[in-house]
Amino acid sequence: MRLTIDRDKQRVLEAEVNGTIYRLEGECLKCGACCVFKKDCQHLISEMWDGAAVRVCVIYQNRPHYCAYFPCDPNDAEAPEGCGFRWVKK
Repeated sequence: MRLTIDRDKQRVLEAEVNGTIYRLEGECLKCGACCVFKKDCQHLISEMWDGAAVRVCVIYQNRPHYCAYFPCDPNDAEAPEGCGFRWVKK
């Protein structure tokens, strides 16, 4: 697999998997779905904002690379429902 990365935005832009190129589209909705995709993250807490329960990352500014670059590759394409990112064949 080959990745094209925008290091300023900490985002994977494209991924080539078995000769097929995928482009990452969308944006982070800060929904926290990625935090519970592979496992429940210990840094994710629930808070009430304007009467609604929301998930908040308490280490967001210093989060690990896996979190910052999620979804890392098209294998995460079926990842969390509600995520604002999606992989599209180029």
